[in-house]
Amino acid sequence: MDVTFLVAAHSRPWPFLPDGISIRRVHNPDITFYRHLYEGVGAEYCWWMRRVMPDDRLAAILSKDTLHVMLLQNEAGESLGFYELDLEDSRDAHLAYFGLLPSALGKGLGGKLLDCAIAHAFSSGAACVRVNTCTQDHPRALPNYLRAGFEITHVEHECWNVPFELLPERLRDSAS
Repeated sequence: MDVTFLVAAHSRPWPFLPDGISIRRVHNPDITFYRHLYEGVGAEYCWWMRRVMPDDRLAAILSKDTLHVMLLQNEAGESLGFYELDLEDSRDAHLAYFGLLPSALGKGLGGKLLDCAIAHAFSSGAACVRVNTCTQDHPRALPNYLRAGFEITHVEHECWNVPFELLPERLRDSAS
């Protein structure tokens, strides 16, 4: 699969979210909650690495003060999506994970959430924001990143050893 690496060097204004929609930081998220969110957003797009990561290793990552897990939710408190912004290198932010749950797709929330992630990174002092996407990701991922001002820096071909049971159904025939 091909992995596209992108960088944004210009901030976006904080967007107005639709009525009843909010974003909040989840400090040191519970592993079960995080895995549910991660799998809910990414299972169809071959997000697998954190699904097989040992709990103690994942907990260590999620407990870092420089990692911001930001939850998009409705007024009833239902999760709609999230982004994970790694600010360990305060000048070079990494948008590690980003996406919506299936129930939130097609409602115009993805672009707003992405604009929030970019504004968040720059308001934290970053000089640029990096993200990558792959050919197995949502088909609108790359166009949305480009629309938001990201520029492609390079593309690499990678081979991942994804456990068969974690492959999305659409990929299982080609993997067997």
